[in-house]
Amino acid sequence: MSHIHHRIIRTLGLNDLVYQGLYTVSNIYFRFYFRKRKKGVPIFVYQMGRVGSRTVVDTLNSQNISRPIFHIHYLRRDGLDFLREKAEFMERAYPGKAFWAGLFLRENLDKYDFNYIDIIVLTRDPVARNLSAFFHSMDFWYPQLRNYSDKNEFSEEIYSQIKTVFLEHYNHERPLQWFDQELKEVFGINVFQEKFPTHHGYQIYHHSQARVLVIKLERLNEVYRQALKAFLDLDFTNISLAKANVSDSKSYNQLYQKFINWLRLPKKYLDRMYSSQYARHFYTREEISIFRKRWTEIKDIS
Repeated sequence: MSHIHHRIIRTLGLNDLVYQGLYTVSNIYFRFYFRKRKKGVPIFVYQMGRVGSRTVVDTLNSQNISRPIFHIHYLRRDGLDFLREKAEFMERAYPGKAFWAGLFLRENLDKYDFNYIDIIVLTRDPVARNLSAFFHSMDFWYPQLRNYSDKNEFSEEIYSQIKTVFLEHYNHERPLQWFDQELKEVFGINVFQEKFPTHHGYQIYHHSQARVLVIKLERLNEVYRQALKAFLDLDFTNISLAKANVSDSKSYNQLYQKFINWLRLPKKYLDRMYSSQYARHFYTREEISIFRKRWTEIKDIS
């Protein structure tokens, strides 16, 4: 949809009409989708965003699994409201499919009476995740960034501006709080109560309502076959991961890569992220040391 169409929608006050129309269509779609696959235990690929979940979803879908598969970021109302607000600010006519799937499930979890749910969650170095999410939604956090990216105007001054916006305006707590605010609050599952086998790369948690498979993105290529086989009892021996939604394919990739190579982050910020329960639970001291080094060492950006 063009910028002219967006301005017309805003001027005529049609945003709510568009939203209501898409809300109705999405409900019809998900009801039909669930009815078609209602005999299988639902699979929720449920995570904070920018942790490789689309890769997992596409890999599962490529196997024609008969169970319903839902890709969602939030089930809490405030998270869903944030996705809608961000889409409207970035002049999109509507949020992405993960928003509509999350909204449908939030409103229908009790109605459909899911007796059991299989949930797949991925974790990622929280700093790398935040930087990826920041650039993925750069029109929301820093609209001017698009101009630099489109013109390939990269300079120390621009990098410094981007760094300031990232540090001062981005919500850095999202990965640190997601497990408590979403998985624990919605399903009563507290993964922090059980030790995570950091060297193993994944863990399956059992709960009265659901099973949860947690995989570290940094180990996904190594462990996805055995992890998905153990969790879903399906043979993934000859299955390759479907690469999806990676930064290499994004329009901002050149700026993103140059900025990442240039970036050094303050100790105070890194201490805040890596001393968190989230980081210490899923990652070893050695892994955290490697993460920290990535954001503190001087790099060649020529």
